[in-house]
Amino acid sequence: MAKTAWVRRIRHTWIWRQACAFAAALNIIVLMAANLVGFVVGVDGVRPLLGKLVEEPWFAAKVLATLFAAVQLQFKLREWEAGYLSGYSR
Repeated sequence: MAKTAWVRRIRHTWIWRQACAFAAALNIIVLMAANLVGFVVGVDGVRPLLGKLVEEPWFAAKVLATLFAAVQLQFKLREWEAGYLSGYSR
């Protein structure tokens, strides 16, 4: 997918960064759910959490927005580190 023409066109644009941040936020949510199932509550314990997400869509939106903002902050930090380290000389 990354080699297709439309992806190469938008690779360094604002929309690409937003799409990557959204995908990363979803990935974090899935990893959190997997950790809950594997280490804490099991499959039966996740049902109440999924029920809350379905019953209260604002809760899911707030979680997604918070993780989206955290990913954006991490992207900015990585950009800063790359710029700082590229100018670093010994």
